[in-house]
Amino acid sequence: MRRTTFIAAVIVQSPVVFAAPQISDSFASRFQISPATSIGDASGATQMAFGPDGRLYVTSYQGEISSFNFNPATGALTDKQAALASGFGMAFATHAVPGAPSQSYMYVSNSPNFEGIITRLSDTNGNGRWGESGEVNVDIARGVPIGGHTLDQIQIRGTQLYVGIGVRTANGRSGLFTGQFFTDEPDGPVPAGGFSQGGNGFSYGETSYNGAIGTIRDLSQVPNVTSAAQLRDGPNGTSGNLLAGRDAFLPGAPHATLPYTSTANDKLVVHSAGTRNPYGLAIDSSGELWFTNNYGRADSNGDGTSTPHPLDALDADLSNDVHDQLFRAVAGGDYGYDNTNFRGTAAFPSQTVHSTTFDNLNPSHPNYGTLHDPANPDGLGPSSSSNGLDFGTLDLTGLLATDSQEYALVSRWNDLVTEEAPGTDSMVFKDVVVVDPQSGFTRRLAEGFSNSIDVRADGHGGFLVADWGFPGTIWRISPRSTTSRWNSAVSGAWSNSANWAGPVPNDVGAVASFTGVGNGADVNVDGPKVLGTLNFDDAQSYRLIGAGSITIDVAAGFGAINSNSGQHELNVPLHLAKNTTINVNANSALVISAAMSAGNGVVITRAGAGTLSLRGLRADGAVLNGGITRIITGGGADSLSRLRSLQIAGGATPTATLDINNNAFIVDYTAPSPLADLRAQIAFARNGGAWDR
Repeated sequence: MRRTTFIAAVIVQSPVVFAAPQISDSFASRFQISPATSIGDASGATQMAFGPDGRLYVTSYQGEISSFNFNPATGALTDKQAALASGFGMAFATHAVPGAPSQSYMYVSNSPNFEGIITRLSDTNGNGRWGESGEVNVDIARGVPIGGHTLDQIQIRGTQLYVGIGVRTANGRSGLFTGQFFTDEPDGPVPAGGFSQGGNGFSYGETSYNGAIGTIRDLSQVPNVTSAAQLRDGPNGTSGNLLAGRDAFLPGAPHATLPYTSTANDKLVVHSAGTRNPYGLAIDSSGELWFTNNYGRADSNGDGTSTPHPLDALDADLSNDVHDQLFRAVAGGDYGYDNTNFRGTAAFPSQTVHSTTFDNLNPSHPNYGTLHDPANPDGLGPSSSSNGLDFGTLDLTGLLATDSQEYALVSRWNDLVTEEAPGTDSMVFKDVVVVDPQSGFTRRLAEGFSNSIDVRADGHGGFLVADWGFPGTIWRISPRSTTSRWNSAVSGAWSNSANWAGPVPNDVGAVASFTGVGNGADVNVDGPKVLGTLNFDDAQSYRLIGAGSITIDVAAGFGAINSNSGQHELNVPLHLAKNTTINVNANSALVISAAMSAGNGVVITRAGAGTLSLRGLRADGAVLNGGITRIITGGGADSLSRLRSLQIAGGATPTATLDINNNAFIVDYTAPSPLADLRAQIAFARNGGAWDR
């Protein structure tokens, strides 16, 4: 999280009524959002974590940690209690330590007075107040140098602790105008004279701890003794006098590279480096560590490097700015961000790791150098302040990958980002996006937050989103319905539950997917069925047949029929009760061979580059954005198409194809007349009599 935005949020937010965030249109039929806490119950939240008592703990910027009881049935967070401890990042682990039996500990990160601290606390009496008198409350590591950024979120895998440590500077460099909120003096940094305060912002640059993922490899080897996990000046940093503060870790100091080279299991060392501000940490289901990296405001050089903007300011062209990033953390990894003090030394981590999400550093990417659209994201976006991160298993068939898989959710928050004159473009990031960790493909899930700062899977199919600033609310995103997949290798009846993985789909918003079985099937639609989404994604063909019918209806957003691969047929009457997108991909074809009808005001949107064949288009309107839409010959009265409006992508030189064959097609418009466009489109298709486009 960019601290400039962080501070601005504290100062300029006023106690006004904020509109509730919303699920984005493409996800609205499948997910819903509701407040989990009362308004204002979680002001200043920086990280959320479930404790060993099952309660949700929430850190607060410069304030006390609170805990809530979580009701998975309703999503409500109630019974707010003070946890006594305070911190920025937080995680829990249960283990023994030297001289003490196994118990649960809370670990928190703090950064007072330019000093990063990791504290261990216990709750021996189980009252939810950690580190009370007589309980463990010990700083196991002190003296981590900080400046413009802090110790960030914490994650623990087994007994290994990870913590994000931001760079001291704005740009990873040293000298004038590198210290944004401080100035380095011989005796240490002082909270004055930074360039954001009108000073020269002189700094000595990064220490070997900064711009890194820090780790303590085995917490069970760290006793409950102050600074027990702190490096020392003896061999491997395990004995001798304590090392702390910037001087020990600046270039030229005797122990400058020790955080990179020490193999001590009980000390805070560097796991990997080359980050700017690794704010959000999360561990996926396979135990891999991931993090979000807030990149500085910088222009891409097109070779994997960048040139920072002077004073970390915006410039007149956002299209060549580097995006924030999502990385899978790799031991010994170098994530590429500037560290002019230490990159190039033999000790600096050397395994190159590239961002999973598009970051605008690679000129071979098809969207390199194009302006980012937050609503249709390619990557996480420049100056997006992508912060909170967690993983969860979702079935987003028809939206992202086919069938259930693990996705990353990332919260983005930055106020209005506007190009300096003469640039005029601007963008806002107040949302949560879902990222396919395999491909890096990103889509916006929810939007309209005030300051979405952290996201946490709730363990029951939903996600909690902490809205940092006022009104300080935690929201819950939860599925509206489950996705059911045809699970039979042979033909069968729709109503037979044995044919489905998941409940038999038949409800407003229900999702039915025909994917991955591999044999195809004739599915007997044995009665009227109601769905929100119908998905096909299989090389083998599925046919929906029988005496029943299918109605597409949703509680919010729009209905969808998706054919991602293979050739499939829908041969039962189809009624569209709500606006519906029919997507047929390039390697697929879909035939709707029975009659199709639509409710009042319904608009059909055609997407994808494949071929859709149907007996007629009858709706209030149709928007053809791609592919071929073909009216079947010989369909009788059902092949008569009648619309009030028709839009074909490309206008007079259409990029989508409408093939009506020998059928009648009526556009019963109100105003204005579409006649000129229709004439031009027909002339374009005729192509001098060739009729080849």
